[in-house]
Amino acid sequence: MLVRKLLFAVLIATPLSILTTILLFPLWSWLEASTGIESVGHSGPAEWCYAAVFLVIATSGVLLVLPRRRR
Repeated sequence: MLVRKLLFAVLIATPLSILTTILLFPLWSWLEASTGIESVGHSGPAEWCYAAVFLVIATSGVLLVLPRRRR
C-alpha cells in the first residue's frame, strides 16, 4: 500500500513539475541575468531547472505520503 502511494506521488509530481517549471520562466530568466548561470535556452528552461523543480515537488509529495510517527 505504501509503495503504491509513493509511486502515485512521484507520478503526480512529473506533470506538475513540468508545468511549474514553465510557469517559473520569469524566475529562470532573472536568475540567469543576475548570476550568469545558464538557465534559459532557445527552447525554454534548462534541464537542471526541470530537475530542481521535480526534486522539490516529488520530495514534498513523498514526505506527505510517508507515515508519521506518533509520540
